[in-house]
Amino acid sequence: MKMESIAGNAKWRVEQGYGLRPTPEVMALNDEFFAIKARIRAADAALVGASIAKVFIENPWLKRFTIKSDPTQEYDDSGGSYRCINANVTDISVVPGATLPEEFAEDGDSDSSRLEDWLLEQVEDFNGQIYDVLNEEGSYEDQKIELDRASIQDLIGRGDVDGCDAFMRLFPDHLSVVVTEQPA
Repeated sequence: MKMESIAGNAKWRVEQGYGLRPTPEVMALNDEFFAIKARIRAADAALVGASIAKVFIENPWLKRFTIKSDPTQEYDDSGGSYRCINANVTDISVVPGATLPEEFAEDGDSDSSRLEDWLLEQVEDFNGQIYDVLNEEGSYEDQKIELDRASIQDLIGRGDVDGCDAFMRLFPDHLSVVVTEQPA
């Protein structure tokens, strides 16, 4: 019985006088891997855009807020490590003339700590994706992002929101994540 490699013709060879050399199939596979990785990052960016738009849609009183992320390297019991992203939400603004939900109002004033905790719960599920999409792989830089309803207001007001469109409006300095050509 002949054993066949799962790699097919995607192999590395040791060539006399050249050392290690990939076959053309390895080079094509590598190109495909990086293309898929870029598409996954773009899909994550669309998820981030849609998730943030959802927060603004579900909370019409919310004008803007800031997410501060502090990544740290944590160690597990087996000797490995992983990145943990601690976040907090600050600088919450209410749309002028909008009424803050009762659970966040205390004697007519906003209870900012309760409001910040609640909004952090709303973004916690996708904060890791926000960080990963906006930073290089393996980054441990602190991040502060300011999110404003105004940047996506026209998208919110017209029905279904495309997450990619929302991402491009919310993060115009990161267009390369979702588009292949930059506007001139």
